[in-house]
Amino acid sequence: MRTEAAGAGRVLVIGYGNPMRGDDGIGWNAANALAETVQDDRVRIVACTQLTPELAESMSRADRVIFIDASLSLAAGQFHVGRLTADDRREELWTHHLDPRTLLLCAQILYGKSPEVVLITMGGASFDCRDELSPAVREQFPALLARVRKEVTEAGETSHLGHP
Repeated sequence: MRTEAAGAGRVLVIGYGNPMRGDDGIGWNAANALAETVQDDRVRIVACTQLTPELAESMSRADRVIFIDASLSLAAGQFHVGRLTADDRREELWTHHLDPRTLLLCAQILYGKSPEVVLITMGGASFDCRDELSPAVREQFPALLARVRKEVTEAGETSHLGHP
């Protein structure tokens, strides 16, 4: 499922993960929550269960791309913000699993564009089969959304972000 705000956008937010696997759905849930509140057609929001090669084309049209994903290495509810660059791992471009760096490399090779990329990850407590986030993640979820909004605003492209 993909959820998109109106317009092509200069800022692309991609939240990904499986919403039927508990906290693995952090990114997917965040993208859907943001799509309901962000009122700026220069921002495009995509919620997906996994990253696909087609996203490279959308990335090539953005100035900043913000990925949101779950993390196994962080404490539940804790989040980390990092900047990414393309790895020159051409031999790994067409594997079964794509990650944000590989998608950035695809955008660079296929479309000649490398937008600024931010990866925001949040630690999860439960990745079991369930369609809800754990209490620890739910408690920190508003802070995660606020941080994503801050990254969007810092891109200098938006001024009408809605807040819950």
